[in-house]
Amino acid sequence: MVSYFGSCLKRLFRSPVLWVAAAGTVALSLFSPLYYNSQDGSNLSILEVYLGYQEKALLTNTQFCSYAVFRRGFGAWLRMFVPVIVSLAAVNLKADEQNSGSWRNFLFRAGKPAYHVGSCLFYLISGGMVLVLGYGIFGLAVLGMFPGLGRFPVEESALYLESLQGQGSALGGLFGTGGFPLVIGVFFLEIFLYGMEQSAAAMFLSLFTGNKYILVCTPFFLRYMLGQTTTLFPQLARSLNLNLPLDPYEIANIWSPEAVLTLFEYRNNFQWVLLLHMGYLAAASLLYCLIRMKRGREA
Repeated sequence: MVSYFGSCLKRLFRSPVLWVAAAGTVALSLFSPLYYNSQDGSNLSILEVYLGYQEKALLTNTQFCSYAVFRRGFGAWLRMFVPVIVSLAAVNLKADEQNSGSWRNFLFRAGKPAYHVGSCLFYLISGGMVLVLGYGIFGLAVLGMFPGLGRFPVEESALYLESLQGQGSALGGLFGTGGFPLVIGVFFLEIFLYGMEQSAAAMFLSLFTGNKYILVCTPFFLRYMLGQTTTLFPQLARSLNLNLPLDPYEIANIWSPEAVLTLFEYRNNFQWVLLLHMGYLAAASLLYCLIRMKRGREA
């Protein structure tokens, strides 16, 4: 299992599709909205602010500091296309493996259980790695594009730090314990888990089809439908007067596709989010491995 999984990772990092996915992550992050211009009513993206504002203007507002911009990069555009981004490289690599027939050689050398477990791990972990890689590149770009908090006036910097410590007990506790490195590290862990979760759909669908376009595009539509459900469910529950153990909005927040992105920071229902989303990953992985191993050959 380890040798096959390692082989998949080596081929992944040699694949140009990985870097296309990472570049897509960077591009979508740069187009996330950053600043509302009250003069003309326009929402300016990160890239538009960088190109249109001089450094002197950036230093007038701490929302233009590099950390704030870094957090705003994971906006609606990126979240919408994450299922495509995280599945692109793994689906392409596994499809090439199937089309070339090299899967027989890997299966023979690794053994059936190790091969299928390694494939499962590769789908999930590569999804998290692709997203972390792309957003890490975006973070490095932001460091060069926007001023750090230390370059702002002392009073404004102090107020911004106080606001970070007051953003919910979990985030405030993280910031108070380890400062920016710990908070950023935890955010990357959340991004990694989010990438793993969003790649599970493509992995499971590969049991039924080898068509790359279906495997890449279907998770996008499933994620969109789930997002719409979380929006409509609270209103429907209130209109039907459903007797639920939790508030409908809390339930919607727990099963929301984005719940994992704030798992360690703001989440009041930490245990429920962890149970539901990690349970989904575990169930999808178990079913994938069991179905694959019950088949007489790799489909």
